[in-house]
Amino acid sequence: PIKAQGTCGTGISSAAQNGFSIKQNSPNPFNKKTSITFSNNKNGKVAFNVYNIIGEVVHTETLTSIEGSNNIILFYGNNLPPGVYYYSLNNGEKTISSRMVLSNN
Repeated sequence: PIKAQGTCGTGISSAAQNGFSIKQNSPNPFNKKTSITFSNNKNGKVAFNVYNIIGEVVHTETLTSIEGSNNIILFYGNNLPPGVYYYSLNNGEKTISSRMVLSNN
């Protein structure tokens, strides 16, 4: 599996809540495609949402996670303008989030 590397200037490396964790997307900033690694304390559905700077949902997806594994999300920002975005994961019990930057290069 691919592992996220570094924070690339965002100041956020990972967020975790009782076995449910998310690593900073890599690369960040990104152009077109980035990967987000997360782990979950149980098998099941996870809601993945991306928000623009004013809180509007610009992407939503339901994923299946595998307990104890590094689960990887490949996010494509092809149809979004450059800027700061926030992403969140919800496993039905907890929500964790982080920030990413889409560049125009």
